[in-house]
Amino acid sequence: MRRGFVLIAVLVVIAAAILVATGAIFAARGAVQGSQAADLERRLRDAALDGVALAAESLASQREAVLAGATPKVEAELLRVADGPRQIEVRLVPLANGQLVQSEAAKLDVNETEPAVLGKPVESGSEVARQIVESMAARRPISSVDAATALVPVARSLDALREVLGPMRMLGDEREGAAEGAARARESEFPPLVSLYTVLGAEPLVDHVGNPRLDLVSAFGDGAVDGPATASLESFEDSEREALQALVKESKDPLEDGAIVRALLGKGVALPRIDALLASSTCEAGAHGAPRIDIIRADVRVLAALDGIGPDIAARIVDLRETLDEKERIGTSWLVSRLILTPEQYGAVAGRLTHRSGLWRFRVESRILPEEDDEGSAASIDEPGRVYAFDCVVDVSPEVHRLAFLRDVSMLPSARAIAAAKSRNAEDSDESPKTDPADPDAGDMDLDEGSDGETMNPPPSEQRSLDLLPREATMPAAPARAPRGQISPTGRDIGGVGRP
Repeated sequence: MRRGFVLIAVLVVIAAAILVATGAIFAARGAVQGSQAADLERRLRDAALDGVALAAESLASQREAVLAGATPKVEAELLRVADGPRQIEVRLVPLANGQLVQSEAAKLDVNETEPAVLGKPVESGSEVARQIVESMAARRPISSVDAATALVPVARSLDALREVLGPMRMLGDEREGAAEGAARARESEFPPLVSLYTVLGAEPLVDHVGNPRLDLVSAFGDGAVDGPATASLESFEDSEREALQALVKESKDPLEDGAIVRALLGKGVALPRIDALLASSTCEAGAHGAPRIDIIRADVRVLAALDGIGPDIAARIVDLRETLDEKERIGTSWLVSRLILTPEQYGAVAGRLTHRSGLWRFRVESRILPEEDDEGSAASIDEPGRVYAFDCVVDVSPEVHRLAFLRDVSMLPSARAIAAAKSRNAEDSDESPKTDPADPDAGDMDLDEGSDGETMNPPPSEQRSLDLLPREATMPAAPARAPRGQISPTGRDIGGVGRP
């Protein structure tokens, strides 16, 4: 009997040792996998940031053409990085408009546009879209349209993601597959809010080759300085100079650039000449002026929202702008020569229109490419499909380009899953309207399962707080505009605080 007890005790000890060893093995394996996941995320992130730099350089290399009104040409594939036997691919992906880059000047600036005008593009949109726009107008200045999902109740977060980002709320293969599905057809009928609104719509106060525009207020004002301003004025005809000098001297209110057009039209100056003078001179100071709408690329809803344009004229602009020749595209006076506006109508709106954009939006995604076997077909890989992504806006108007906006959007699938779970919980407690059954993001979606059954639970390295759905949005105060006396007539800072 003693031997039996000893044998049982030995077996218990051996079993306990096996359990401890097994637990240690699994813990070590988990630590290794967690370390590998973190290392993979780091490599993908570094590759994506390299892609951001390459895309920005590509846009900046076309600075002169872009400032003259051209749309930048970029390649989708940015680079491939060796990752052992595989490769990391970094690409620009199509935005909601189907293009790789998008003009920020083609959108209404939330912080600078009258609230009544802001609401016009979404009059035919959803209730959530109208609510978001009203909230943005009430909370101005805001720092980003992308974060406007924070401005609606938590129960509507999923709807807010759809309205703000549209198909860009998805990444990688999921977005590409959804773009082909009939269930997403209604998204093409009404663009997402990031395609209609911006906070980066400022007009760069540089000419077509990147030189600062002549500040007419300083050039003709009492404190005008000798030198570059005097030389610049020599390019004006006598009648043009007299008209603009009278405009500056007689005006008691701050001038906007539409006043230049009205003064020149009053002197009978030809339309192409008005385009040239408007491109080289301004009534504003600093590096960037008041936002203007890019009539070559703006959505018809944005154009129709402007006072003095309206739906009918907006539709005619959209119909005719594809037929413009190169000379017409370097200005906005074709609105008169193409008989869309009368000279009087054009003079009233010219200061709010442009034909170009200095700021361009794009998205960069990096992903692991599957290995290829000896026969050239894709082989399976151990890691699940992972995508790291950044949304960016680059300003190419300065001599040295700058990143005006950079946002890590790699956790958008997790944000959607969390929003879906909250929406479902709110429906169960009757705290919000029922989810639209036609919504492809709706349905029985658990926190770690997406709309297509794809796992959305982030790896350990992504277990961090989501800034995609912040509950409390703290917005910075609007920057002060530069005092007049601190900017030279040619737009150069000569001391003091310059306008951002």
